[in-house]
Amino acid sequence: MFLSFLNKPYPHLPSKRSAWITNLWIGCFVALFLVVFQPFDINQWQTPYKTIKIIGFGLVSFIVPTFYSWLAFKLVPASEREDNWRVWKEMTFILGLILSIALGNLVYSNFLGISEITFIGFLYSTVVTLLLGLFPITLAVLNNYNRFLRSNIEEAKLANQHIAHHVAELNLPSDQKSDQVAQEIKNDKKLSLIAENQKDKLEISESQLLYVESLDNYSNIVYIENSVLKKQTLRTSLKRLESQLAGTGIVRCHRAFLVNLNNVNKVEGNAAGYKLGFSVSEFTVPVSRNFAAEVMTYLKK
Repeated sequence: MFLSFLNKPYPHLPSKRSAWITNLWIGCFVALFLVVFQPFDINQWQTPYKTIKIIGFGLVSFIVPTFYSWLAFKLVPASEREDNWRVWKEMTFILGLILSIALGNLVYSNFLGISEITFIGFLYSTVVTLLLGLFPITLAVLNNYNRFLRSNIEEAKLANQHIAHHVAELNLPSDQKSDQVAQEIKNDKKLSLIAENQKDKLEISESQLLYVESLDNYSNIVYIENSVLKKQTLRTSLKRLESQLAGTGIVRCHRAFLVNLNNVNKVEGNAAGYKLGFSVSEFTVPVSRNFAAEVMTYLKK
């Protein structure tokens, strides 16, 4: 059960702004805790400007993780953060964060003349950092996980209600359909998806297309023909196909996917984001956070 939890999707590394805010909150907590309770024999420390020097540890707890987060954005590929981030990866990320803060505290303590930069000193600094940071960091992780989970499940529920209403309207007799739905059916466009060689192409109507998946230099086009699920691969980039599909209900939802939002019949929400499903396929298309707002707004119309 614990292993299953560790492998659960987790919201990818937060935005730089949210990381900055979280680190500021943790730094303030550390500074306030040390000033008020003065643990680890700090109450016996006799030095000028003691409070200011103690607050310095809170400043270290802000500056070091902020730099660490910036470095993570540089080193961890966007695809890894969006597609494959899991609870265990977040915990590994946090462990590295704690060790970095411990090193920063050790260097700051050495600057103040109260410790030596040794392996034993680093171990002691790590234990102290763990004891101080365990509560706020754990709280931040659980809060982020639960906040995203609740929000995404609720958004998915609302979208599914709108989708169910739309599907019900499509199944009504022609004279009972709303003007919007009738116009959608009338405006069913013919699509011509052309490969880079300008020779290979796929011609289908917009209502047939489900999604397009990027496969390196190729694109895998999934569509319906005579109620049968079909696939065709063209040698062309997803970006090129996206430009050919401009002005339709087929939009980018992920760095590797285009999706026909008019054919989505269900939305699944989890802490990491959303997945879009279709009535004729068990495959679900992921929605990355960069495109989530646009996709969900469309689905809730």
